[in-house]
Amino acid sequence: MSEENRTRDEALKANIHVHSQLANTGEYNKSPHFRPENQDKVRKIILRLLGDRKKGAQTKAIDFGCGTGFIIHMIRDLFTEVHGVDITADMMKQVDLSSGNVFLHESLAEKTKFADGTFDFATAYSFMDHLFNYRDFLKEAHRVLKPGGIFY
Repeated sequence: MSEENRTRDEALKANIHVHSQLANTGEYNKSPHFRPENQDKVRKIILRLLGDRKKGAQTKAIDFGCGTGFIIHMIRDLFTEVHGVDITADMMKQVDLSSGNVFLHESLAEKTKFADGTFDFATAYSFMDHLFNYRDFLKEAHRVLKPGGIFY
C-alpha cells in the first residue's frame, strides 16, 4: 500500500471516528448551521437556485456528506427522490426517513454507484473540507449530475 493510500485510509478512519462520536453524543446537531435562522437562510438559497424548476416534478437530488440530514430535511419536499451519501453510519442513523422519498447510501462521496447523469441537484454542504482529495469528489459530483444540473 502506498503512503498516500495509507494516509488517506487513516484520514477516513479518523473522520468516521470523530463524526460517530459527535453524532452519538448529540453534539453534531448543536452545530450553528442547525439554528433556525441558518436553516432558513440555506433553504432560501436552495429555492433561489432551483428558480422556476417545477416543484414536485420527477426530479432527484443527492446530498454528499449528508451527515444527520441537515440538507435532506430541507429539500425532501422539493424532489421526488433524495439520496444521502455518507461514510459515517452513526450519522445517517439520525436521518428522518419518514417522508418515504429519502434513501441513504454508506459510501465514499468520491466513488458512488450511481449512473452518469442521475441527479438534477447535488449538495455538499459543510462537507468538502473533510475530503482527502476534493478534485476526485468534484469529478464524481459532475459525473452524477444531469447536464444543466445544479451543484450547491
